[in-house]
Amino acid sequence: MTWKRVGLARILREVDIRDTKNETILSVYREYGVVPKGSREDNFNKTPVDTSLYKLVCQDDIVINKMKAWQGSLGRSEYRGIVSGDYLVCRVTAPEVLPRFLHFLLRSQPLIDEYGKRSSGIRPSQWRLYWEDLREIAIVLPPVPRQLAIADFLDNETARIDELMTRKRRLAALLRSRFLAEVRHRMGGLSRQYGDIALKRLVTCLDGKRIPLSSEERSYRSGPFPYFGASGRIDSVDEYIFDETVVLLGEDGAQLADPDYEISFVVSGRAWVNNHAHVLRPTASDPWFLSFHLSTVDRILIISGATREKITQADMNEIPVPNVPITAQRRVSAELRHSQSLMSACTQSLGRQIALLQEHRQALITAAVTGEIEIPGAAA
Repeated sequence: MTWKRVGLARILREVDIRDTKNETILSVYREYGVVPKGSREDNFNKTPVDTSLYKLVCQDDIVINKMKAWQGSLGRSEYRGIVSGDYLVCRVTAPEVLPRFLHFLLRSQPLIDEYGKRSSGIRPSQWRLYWEDLREIAIVLPPVPRQLAIADFLDNETARIDELMTRKRRLAALLRSRFLAEVRHRMGGLSRQYGDIALKRLVTCLDGKRIPLSSEERSYRSGPFPYFGASGRIDSVDEYIFDETVVLLGEDGAQLADPDYEISFVVSGRAWVNNHAHVLRPTASDPWFLSFHLSTVDRILIISGATREKITQADMNEIPVPNVPITAQRRVSAELRHSQSLMSACTQSLGRQIALLQEHRQALITAAVTGEIEIPGAAA
């Protein structure tokens, strides 16, 4: 039995059914494929109230995130539901194609590389893969019995690898959570011992100096200086606004809803900050002490906004901070930074292990769907 070369246009067609109601919201992940949005605790993106423009997805449909196809964000759906109208939804039309096999084939490295070549846009963060370009891609298909054997093999092997990666991610998250719990415990004890003081008494707010740059503007201004937003460093640009040690506090964004997401960090030296992070110059506080506290303070007290979480400048100014003498602050921050370095070393090691597992998973998929390895039970 021979493998045959076919174009995606011959075995897939784009489907676009809208104005659906009472359907499960689905998301597409590079790591997991198509899953219910509510099944992922790390998805903080809010679903709009009006989903009339969302597209219907049926079981065995192929869903592609047009902006992240070049990263591998696509796959077969095991669920009926709806996805963002900016996604591609395709349906298998050829009886000689097993959707479970096609899921792995479309996520193999040669095809992911092909999506990158065919995506268009100013920069990777804006690249999009359109159906007109996707449909021109050619694939090589084995006979259906071999497709079934490969799909069964990869279902089992990838599930085993995924479980191992999940355990390592949970361990890393537990280490981070325990460190933050240590910080909260220390700060709570200091508040009881020394009392609190309003944040505005300890810093000068430099928000007026912030300048946002769009992703398009940054594409023309690449340079050596870090560009920061609400979640940390997101780019590098050719100029800087600040040249000192400042404390950044995320102003808005979905990450504010996660109590274990660190929303404050210290920036030293030359940097550019956009309008999604408050910029604070410590005047009577150790910057690291302040940052540790701001990342672990009870956010329910300071977050506002009906549709998007936000820490306003007025609410930020009144954040209670332990009124600890500066020498004690430095001692506490040094101890916490030591604990943080130990935690980071462990989580970085786990991250490297996860990256190796991901590489192995991707290599296994590619080798199996291209016939580079023998599959048990598969005819030649």
